[in-house]
Amino acid sequence: MIESERLFFIHNQKKVHRCESYENLRNQQALGSTDISNIGQHVILPSSFTGGARFMMQNYLDAMSLCKWRRNDGHFVGKSGVQLDNKNVAPYNKYLLKRYQAHINVQWCNQGSSIKYISACEESWWIFKYDVNYRHPVVIRLPFHLPDQQQVVYEADDDIKDVLDRPSISSSMFTSWMTCNKPRELGYAIGRIHSVSPKFGEAYFLRILLNKVKGPKSFEEIHTVNGELCSSFKDACYNLGLLDDNKEFIDAIKEANLPGSGLSLNEDQLKNLTLYEIEKILLGNNSSLKHYGRMPYPDVDSVSSSNNRLITVELDYDIPNLKNEFDQLFVALTNEQRDIFLDIMDAVKHNKGGVFFVYGYGGTCKTFLWKTISVAIRAQSQIVLNVASSGIASLLLTGGRTTHSRFIIPINLTEDSFCRINPKSDLASLERKTPLIIWDEAPMAHKHAFEALDRTLKDILKCVNPTNLIIPFGGKMIVFGGDFRQILHVVPGDSRQNIVNAYLSSSYLWQQCKVYILTKNMRLTVGSDPYAIEKIRDFSTWLLDIGEGNLGGPNDGEAIIDIPRDFLITNPHDPIISLISFVYPYILENFNIADYFQERAILAPKNEVVQEINDCLLSLFPGVQKEYLSSDSLCQSEFVHDEFDANLYSPDVLNGLKVLGLPNHMLILKVGVPVMLLRNIDQKNGLCNGTRLQVKSLGKCVIEAVILFGSNIRNQTFIPRMSLTPSEDKTLFKFQRRQFPLAVCFAMTINKSQ
Repeated sequence: MIESERLFFIHNQKKVHRCESYENLRNQQALGSTDISNIGQHVILPSSFTGGARFMMQNYLDAMSLCKWRRNDGHFVGKSGVQLDNKNVAPYNKYLLKRYQAHINVQWCNQGSSIKYISACEESWWIFKYDVNYRHPVVIRLPFHLPDQQQVVYEADDDIKDVLDRPSISSSMFTSWMTCNKPRELGYAIGRIHSVSPKFGEAYFLRILLNKVKGPKSFEEIHTVNGELCSSFKDACYNLGLLDDNKEFIDAIKEANLPGSGLSLNEDQLKNLTLYEIEKILLGNNSSLKHYGRMPYPDVDSVSSSNNRLITVELDYDIPNLKNEFDQLFVALTNEQRDIFLDIMDAVKHNKGGVFFVYGYGGTCKTFLWKTISVAIRAQSQIVLNVASSGIASLLLTGGRTTHSRFIIPINLTEDSFCRINPKSDLASLERKTPLIIWDEAPMAHKHAFEALDRTLKDILKCVNPTNLIIPFGGKMIVFGGDFRQILHVVPGDSRQNIVNAYLSSSYLWQQCKVYILTKNMRLTVGSDPYAIEKIRDFSTWLLDIGEGNLGGPNDGEAIIDIPRDFLITNPHDPIISLISFVYPYILENFNIADYFQERAILAPKNEVVQEINDCLLSLFPGVQKEYLSSDSLCQSEFVHDEFDANLYSPDVLNGLKVLGLPNHMLILKVGVPVMLLRNIDQKNGLCNGTRLQVKSLGKCVIEAVILFGSNIRNQTFIPRMSLTPSEDKTLFKFQRRQFPLAVCFAMTINKSQ
């Protein structure tokens, strides 16, 4: 009855109560208007009305804030060897759980038949407006607004002067909150701000900034970036990197501009030279400006007249120098390496084809063997394609590329996949002209990748000889290399049996492989310190015994082993600091030395440990840190369905997502810090997924760095922000993140280091 009367009162008052912004009311007063009965809009049902649609939605969003608030307070329980903290706990009602010894869901009632009568006692409680529930911790909603845009509620027959003279009108909860921030008062509550659609313009950008600016004391402080007052909230978002804008690319080019050599070019010459350089980069990555319809093309005279630039690049070597280099490399081969080298070169010379696998653990110098074979073939003006399953391994190969880049292997592979190579393309012609392909770190790839290349080469080479359709890889000679005792291909969430079944050794191609084994550890022949050599030998033997399953007694792959005390961190109080001191001794004095970060890194099995080590070292590192914030947005492909509600995925929700392979929303860097590249940018110049670099300067739109590893070591480069999309399918929607494709790299995962 009381609720009915309340609704009846609101219904009768809806023609009386109106709502308008403070600024518009002041403008009306300045124009001399006193009648405000036709200004603003009717107030029909306030969001505070219990049971209303807006009331229910606001409480739902409060509950979601509580779920998001679950923090790691250091407490955890162990179950099956796994530590579980607050993030693993579903929201629950502790009283009901203890009372009924069961998890009880508190659900939103949306059916009239589910509503029950309440007792007289509860009715009295409601009538006297006593609290019928409580929430801990408290969720405080902050209704924000643009300057002077706070909403004012008044009656239609009120005088405008009386309305504006009210003491509480010129202030609001939002402005009072900013006032309280001046002497920062701490409380215990969860704050939440209302969502806003992008169509509201500046209010939308203000909401984004409120999630980034801590404790602002005024509107001006909210849109001040690096001490500069921006003209609008949108400009402030752009300067913080929170928005996508093509202007950013222009700013990045200007920022990365280096002083020239005095060469004078007119605008047309500069445009043509720029297009030519872009075309060279695209051609080196199996593409061309011709593939982009709206892009201009450089003058024909500027571009190589070769029919196939891919072949030209692979033949562009200094033959006399290669022959001299080969003489030096060949005499350094061990007997095992020499036998393998001679077999492979004989097969290449007589065009026998075949599939080979060189099996050797770390230290047997497989890379040295690949280099010797490559130099020998290129010295004869022939082509050898060096590829690797990982970007970090491809950097060690002369002219190396990742397999996915070189052969355009699909990211999401199936048992029927093909490489995206047209038989009439330049890349297909390169494959036909190539007598040998070397594929390093082969065990790290899924067997479907090898089978996709097998089907593709058969399709490309069948025109040369129809019998190539029944020969592995179409008769092309392939040499694989790797060690099955190292980290293998990762199959997320799959069983042990399926992971083993994904190996190359489980493919139908393995039966065609001729296996060679390298056993001599070349690291034991380097240096003259007998003690150091003995230590390396002991460590190498222990690792091999683990890989062969010789430790821990008879087992099926799971065993308890004893780790030598020399390999353990014995400090139980702060093991991370002990590890850092061992791997990075005197880091504050030595980080400017060129070779310091080239010789050391910390490897860990899990991303969580890597993140903890990197955060610790970054805090110890000298210098001023700089924060880079990403611009996150939903992909346009998500808007094809009418029922898709983009408002559920506001920028702060997307900002909070941490996805494997993507940089975090907030990237914190310092000058001198080692970083890892997370995307393939320019593999020919050593910029691929896994490349380690050292930061030299931190700009607004580009980051200057030098390469620490591989054949392009010490080369200077500029890294811009890029729009990145996660490749994994764990997210229920597709989104893109524009951020620098970098991650701090004092430590890295074992898988990433291979």
